[in-house]
Amino acid sequence: MDTSDSLTIALPVTLAGWSLLSLYVIFVGADREPYYCFSAADALEQVGLACSLLTLAPVWAGFLFWGVYRRQLALGWLALLVPLGIVTLYLQISPFGYVEDIARVHHDCPAPCGTRSR
Repeated sequence: MDTSDSLTIALPVTLAGWSLLSLYVIFVGADREPYYCFSAADALEQVGLACSLLTLAPVWAGFLFWGVYRRQLALGWLALLVPLGIVTLYLQISPFGYVEDIARVHHDCPAPCGTRSR
């Protein structure tokens, strides 16, 4: 199996896995919104996992461009950038939405006893 065969298998499989994880984060966040209290599990999912997936998107796109540039992939493979871009646009809302909800709740709530409000 040469490099182009490996890329033609790896790129769609990794995009499918990345997309499924991203859609999970997007739909779980939409289902649980608005967030009223801080949860480490929700923060890890909505901020940590989402940011990790957002970091992987340009890496994946770089491999795609590199494969096309090196002529290991046909030019038509660049069409995979469309679903990557669409999912990325929706995914980037998750960490910002979570932080915004938590910040709004903590801003609107009175300060607990023994602390000063900001």
